[in-house]
Amino acid sequence: MKMKTNIKFLSITAILFLTIITASKAQDVAQVKTNDWRLGVGLNLGTTTGDAGDAYGLTLGGDLKLQRDITESLSGTLTTGYTNFFLKDKFVGKDLGYVPLKAGLKLFPTKGFYISAEVGAGFGVQKNFGTGFLYSPGVGMAFAKNYDISARYEAVNFKNDFTLGQVALRIAYAFSL
Repeated sequence: MKMKTNIKFLSITAILFLTIITASKAQDVAQVKTNDWRLGVGLNLGTTTGDAGDAYGLTLGGDLKLQRDITESLSGTLTTGYTNFFLKDKFVGKDLGYVPLKAGLKLFPTKGFYISAEVGAGFGVQKNFGTGFLYSPGVGMAFAKNYDISARYEAVNFKNDFTLGQVALRIAYAFSL
């Protein structure tokens, strides 16, 4: 069952990337901007899904997202931070956490609204988890020049076939560099 779920999410992520790449190729060369750089500082609040959903409830994290405009409607991103999965009261054990390192794209089909896709690695804080494959599709709104709010699904598949998944809301402020 886990394998079918993982394949489904990987397929969705691949389709999203292909859509973004196709849309970016269709952009006119005259639309290339000045390659603006921004650094976003975000707060993430979510709820667990998948394997983690039984024992873990809320998720809380912070991140730094470096973003560079490629065209007026496409940006590249690099993201890192920390995400904590809080153990539910009725379970014995410890919270789980990981440090994500992701690269991705943000496609802006209309002004302000975007579709994003990121892939990378999740570095487990607990020694028995190691490093896992991470993928994260999402949607969001950039507004008032420096503010960003988004929703995303994010999952890390660790080598022991355990998936930490979450649906999260991100609120961020971006600084121009």
